[in-house]
Amino acid sequence: MLRTRLLVWNTSVIVLLLAGFAFAMVSVTRARLTETMDREMRQRAQEATRLGPPPPGQRMRFPQGQGPGGPPGQGFRPGGPEGPGPPPDEGPRGRGDGQFLPVPQVYRDANRLADIRRPRFVGVGEGDSMWSDPPFDPEAVKVLTPTFTERERLRILTVPVVRDGQRVGSVQVAQELDLLRSLNQAQWTTLAVVLPASLIFVLIGAWFMIDRALRPVDQVTRAAATIGAEDLSKRLPVTGDDELARMAGTFNDLLGRLESAFAEQAAAYGRLQAAFDAQQRFTADASHELRTPLTRVRLALGNALNEPHDTAGLQEAAAKADATAAEMSRLVEDLLTLARTDAGVLALDAQTVDLRVPVADGMDAASAGPGPAPTGSFPDEPVMVKGDESLLKRVVVNLVGNARRHTPDGGEVHVTVDRLDGWATVTVRDTGEGIPEADLPHIFDRFYRSDEARTRHDGGTGLGLAITKGLVEAHKGKLDVASQVGNGTVVRVLLPLL
Repeated sequence: MLRTRLLVWNTSVIVLLLAGFAFAMVSVTRARLTETMDREMRQRAQEATRLGPPPPGQRMRFPQGQGPGGPPGQGFRPGGPEGPGPPPDEGPRGRGDGQFLPVPQVYRDANRLADIRRPRFVGVGEGDSMWSDPPFDPEAVKVLTPTFTERERLRILTVPVVRDGQRVGSVQVAQELDLLRSLNQAQWTTLAVVLPASLIFVLIGAWFMIDRALRPVDQVTRAAATIGAEDLSKRLPVTGDDELARMAGTFNDLLGRLESAFAEQAAAYGRLQAAFDAQQRFTADASHELRTPLTRVRLALGNALNEPHDTAGLQEAAAKADATAAEMSRLVEDLLTLARTDAGVLALDAQTVDLRVPVADGMDAASAGPGPAPTGSFPDEPVMVKGDESLLKRVVVNLVGNARRHTPDGGEVHVTVDRLDGWATVTVRDTGEGIPEADLPHIFDRFYRSDEARTRHDGGTGLGLAITKGLVEAHKGKLDVASQVGNGTVVRVLLPLL
């Protein structure tokens, strides 16, 4: 678990730091105190070697542990090298029974300290000092260079005494180590108490800080667990401006990209499904449209074969078969055109074209047959576009033919060529029956007829407007349709104007 690993790691690092700090503090303290003691002993030794030892018997002190003339530590004697002597006006002091007064403890402690701090002068080959005091370290009195040693709770400096280039002896000075050892012991005792207590506080503090630091991670985890492919609109909470906030922001950006990708995928699947459905409908409708003329051909030929000697019947059957074959040819051509426009491989013989020319030719081609003759309005100046003249003519033929089929005799079909905001426009307006509002979104669908009761002869195959839309879009144009039942329909083609 990350929380536990972080706790162990942080605690271990802090414990190591504390232990290192404690060891360094004790070591530095001991080293500094030892350095101070050594400096003081060097000064005392330097002064002692420079002055040399005083003559014997000129320094008064208490012998360690006893006073002369009595048991150890029981009295003192005036004057001389063995004691401090009595006050001047009292003479020898006693109790009248020949016993000396007890030596106070303070004098004994002072005498001990004086013994320790007083330099010991040792001659060459001598075992005792020049004051009849034993050396602090008898094994170090023959040194040739200053040497530090430790013996019996003392730190000892032994320095050779040289006169006229010859070593005449050694001097030893000492310093008690009790204070240093007491200080070190107190430090270790304090650390033995402080370090465990600090460890407890470190554990508590580290757990609290790690929990607080990882709380946003828990929130992000819980929030991320609620987000699935079914709903990518949710986002993680972003608070602050630290690494976790940036991580949450990055994760939200990832969710946004995933949401867009899933939306695009869903849209692609939708388009694919729509194309598949349209293909199925197209196949079914095409099969139905082709089956009808084939059925008429078979009926006509069957009747003719039943009467092989009826010349008039044979001629009529041949005429019906020819007309039906022409209808089937147009249907197949329309299907091929639709397939090419759907695949984006419709071959355009794109040239600079005066739009008035294919519009006029299309109106003439669509004028045959029953229905009102189309009229037109053209500007005096050329309306130049880039496109395939034959395909543009077919657009006009389809629109004008469709308008004439749905406009009764006495009505009007009018075609206008104009310019509008950078577009070349071809408007086909009729006064026919109009298109119901519910049918307007579907009039460009394949095989769609707004009036299912109309015969195929009157209503066509239902591919004209679908082909027209594909041809206009192939020329980077668009179609607008407006219609009102009983008042007619207006279809406007817009092509990029040169």
